[in-house]
Amino acid sequence: MGKRKQKEMKQEKGSSQQEQFFAGTAPLSELDLSDGFLFGEVMRDEETCRMVLEIILGRPVSRVAYVNKEQQVEAGTGYHRYKGIRLDVYFRDDESTCYSVEMQTRNRYNLPKRSRHYQGMMDVQMLPAGEIDYNKLCDSILIFICTFDLFGEGKLCYTFENTCTELPGLKLHDGAVKIFLNTAGREETERDGLLAEFLRYVSDHNAPVESPEVKQIRKRVEEVKRNQETEARYMTSITYAREVYEDGKMEGRAEGKADMVLEFLDELGDIPEKLRGEICRETDMERLTRWVKLAARSENIKEFEEKMYLDLSALQESN
Repeated sequence: MGKRKQKEMKQEKGSSQQEQFFAGTAPLSELDLSDGFLFGEVMRDEETCRMVLEIILGRPVSRVAYVNKEQQVEAGTGYHRYKGIRLDVYFRDDESTCYSVEMQTRNRYNLPKRSRHYQGMMDVQMLPAGEIDYNKLCDSILIFICTFDLFGEGKLCYTFENTCTELPGLKLHDGAVKIFLNTAGREETERDGLLAEFLRYVSDHNAPVESPEVKQIRKRVEEVKRNQETEARYMTSITYAREVYEDGKMEGRAEGKADMVLEFLDELGDIPEKLRGEICRETDMERLTRWVKLAARSENIKEFEEKMYLDLSALQESN
C-alpha cells in the first residue's frame, strides 16, 4: 500500500472518530472528571487545586496563590515564531512553585517529548528579558493525569527528576519534576489508596468515594455540573468545536490535495519556494484537483508552473 493511500485512510479514520465524538457528545451532568472542559472548570477553585495537589504529591501544599485555566504561552516574536503551548491548568503556590496539571485521555505516543517542550516553555515565561540570575527560576512540577498506562508498568504514578547517569543517587536539583499518573494503576503502598481512589473517580464519576478529600472534590464537581452558567459555556464550547472541526475538514482536504501536487512535483526536481508557497496557500478544491492532474502530466517543473499560471490567469479573466 502506497504512502498516499495510507495517509488518506488515516485521515478518513480520524475524521470518522471525530464525527462519532460529536454525534455522541454527553451532557455536562454525565461527564467524568477526565473531560478537559469539566476538569478545567472544577480546577478554577483554588482550594480544589490545592487538595488535588496534596493527593498527587502525598504532602501538604501551601495555599494556591494563582490559578489560570488554559494558560497560553507563546514563543518568539515577529517572523521568528515557534510552537507555543496551552496549559490546561496553571497555578503557583505560596512558596513560588509553579504547577501545570494536564488531562490526557488519548495516547498520542508523544507525551515524553511533549512534556520536555511544556516544561521548557513554562521556564521561558518565568524570567524577563535581561534577567541574568537563573536562581530566580521557580521550581516547576508538570503533571499529566492519563487514562492509560504510558509506560506499561502498571504503576499509579511515574515521577521523573534529572539525575546523574554515573551516580543515580545524585540529583541535579534544577527544580524540574514531571509526573505521569495512570488512572488504572495498581496500589502498592498505603499512600496509594487515596491516590487510587481519586484516579478511579477521575475516569468514572460513578466510582465509590470514601475519603473526605475525594468527597470534597466530588462535591465541587457536582456544584459545577449544576451551575447554569457553566452549562451555557459547555454548550458554547461544543458549538465552537464543531465549527472548528468543519473548517478543519475543509482545510485538511485542501492540504491533502496540495500535498498530492507537491508529491508529483518532487519527482520532477527541486520545487522553487515561491511555487511551493502558492500551492500550499491555495484552498480552492477544484483548482487543486486540476493542479494534481497538471503535475501528474508535466514533464518538468517549468512546464507545470507555466500551466498553473495559465490556469490562474484564466480564473482572473473570468472574474
